[in-house]
Formats: sequence, C-alpha cells, structure tokens
Amino acid sequence: MRIKNFFIYFVIFVIFLAITVFILNKAKIVSFSLISPVLNTVSYIDESINNLLKYLDEKGKLIEENKNLRKRIETLKAEIIHLKYLEYENKKLKEILKFKTNYPQFIIKTGKVIGYSPNNWSEFIYINLGENDNVNKGDLVISNGHLIGIVFETTSKSSIVMLISNKNFKIPIRTRRTRELAIYQGYNLRYGYLKYVKPEQDIREGDLIETTDIDNRYPAGIPIGIIKKVSYNEGEVFKNVKVEINLNPLNLEYVIIVVGKRKN
Repeated sequence: MRIKNFFIYFVIFVIFLAITVFILNKAKIVSFSLISPVLNTVSYIDESINNLLKYLDEKGKLIEENKNLRKRIETLKAEIIHLKYLEYENKKLKEILKFKTNYPQFIIKTGKVIGYSPNNWSEFIYINLGENDNVNKGDLVISNGHLIGIVFETTSKSSIVMLISNKNFKIPIRTRRTRELAIYQGYNLRYGYLKYVKPEQDIREGDLIETTDIDNRYPAGIPIGIIKKVSYNEGEVFKNVKVEINLNPLNLEYVIIVVGKRKN
C-alpha cells in the first residue's frame, strides 16, 4: 500500500515538475518577445548617442584645428609683410650704396621723410636731418635715384625740402643725349618746363634731363625727368619744352642729401 502511494506521489510530482518547466519556458519566450523590441530600441539609442558624441568630439577637434590653422596663416601673413619690408629696406640701402659709389667725392647723408606741409603737401616735405647733421639750404635731395628737391629751410634737427614740383624750384640741367644746357623750373607733380632753350639747341622729345656740375656745387648726372613735348613758334626767342617728372610725395620715405664735397 505504501509503495503504491509513493508511486502515485512520484508520478504527480513528475507531472507537476514537467508542467512547471513547460510554463516557465513559455513565459520566458513570451517575456523575451515583449522585451526584445525595447532592448533593440535602447541599443539603437545607445549607439546613436555614442555616434553623436564621437561626431561632436571630432567636430570639436576640427574646429580647434581650424582655429590653429587660421592663427598660423595670420602669423605667416605677418612674416611675409615683414620680409617684404626688409626687402624694401634692402633695396633702398642698395640704392644709397650705389649712389655713394657713383659719387665718392661728395658727402652723403641718409634721412627719412617725417611730414608734409599742410598747405602745400605737393610742394614741400619735412625730413629728419638738419643743421646738426651738416645739412644746409640748397643741398640736393634725392630719392629712388632721381632728384626730388633741394633743402629750403633748416632747423637743428630737421629740414624743409622744396620739391621739383614747386613753381619756384629752378636748377641748371643738361640733356643726357646732347649735353645741351638749360634751366629746369617746376610746375606741378606731373610736369615742369625748361627755360631759355634756344631754337638751335638740339633738344627732343624723349631726352632725359639731369643735374649738371656747371657751378661745381652739385653732382652731375642725377635724373630729373624726360622731355615730353617740344614746340617753337616763329619769332619767339626760346623754345617751349615740357618735362615729365611724375613725382608722388606720398611715396617718398628714404632720401639722400648731398651736403657738400669732400676736401682733396
């Protein structure tokens, strides 16, 4: 009897266990089916957030790199400007050296333009050399290899230069081609005129005019301008001769002043 009862209980237990396992497996499948979409959504959101963070990190690095490149470009631009200025200064120093080499018998001073006349900026400039530098009234002033004026007035530390564009500016000249002698007189920033040119003098359009040492004071051969037009009316005493100078005072920076001759 006991064995029979035990057998019955055992069978019931096995059936219960089987039913329990079956129910749990079904519940697991149902639960997984219900949770799976949620898990997939969470996984997608997590991946999207990671991708976004990665993108923002890379974008931040690109922005920082861009800023650094812009700074480097600005630095390079400044360096280029500085190099161009050094090149410009080097060119001017070579011009000064060349002038000194061509005129070793003259005493040369190098100065800078420091201002312009408020009323006559096209006719006068101020330079940073004066009586303390042995600069005197009447000294020639040269820039870019051309005569630009003469010292008009001096103080101890600066001078006023009358430009060749001034109507009161006059200087003896010669033509380079034929060595004809005349007087140059200023008129404006573009032109001047030759005075006292006789009809028989061989002076033509395109001739270069330059300084002369006729009075033994100035160095000869410094270019002033080019003859633009020559005309003559029958019965007049002198020819009309127009000289192109194309002077721009605002471009003047370094100047050479011839302050006298060296003693032998």
